[in-house]
Amino acid sequence: MNVKRCSYRGGKRRGFTLIEIMIVVVIVAVLAVIALPSFMSQVRASRRAEAISTLSQVLQAQERWRANCPCYAGSLTAVNSGCPVTDCAIASGLAMTFNNPRYTITMPTLPLVASPNTYTIRATPVGDQGNDRVGAQTCNPLEIRVTNGNPVNDPPACWRQ
Repeated sequence: MNVKRCSYRGGKRRGFTLIEIMIVVVIVAVLAVIALPSFMSQVRASRRAEAISTLSQVLQAQERWRANCPCYAGSLTAVNSGCPVTDCAIASGLAMTFNNPRYTITMPTLPLVASPNTYTIRATPVGDQGNDRVGAQTCNPLEIRVTNGNPVNDPPACWRQ
């Protein structure tokens, strides 16, 4: 009976040693430690872009409301419902908060009788998104303050894409 034996051919060995595998694992770990913070920063920036988009949609809805009503809407509910009342004091009594997993979108209550041409829309980060920053500037919260149709984005560095 012929039995073939495994043997080194030409003195070459097959496979990797444990040391070689450990060196590769260490190199991959170092690269991951270097790349992960940059990756997470980019993820937060993309989530911030989603919040900015939502704030812009609310801003556009407010301007549509203002085109049909004598004042800005006093709440997010009113913005979505049209112009049910002509009295700004009644419209300002409505209240609603939008929530999503990464940001809470709110429109702080305003004394619309005293200031019918001003409102603020705020996106407050939730969880790890609160660590979002551009350079040294923290992006917590993101706001649009509108006075007489002129929006001001705050903090300005967080709105540059």
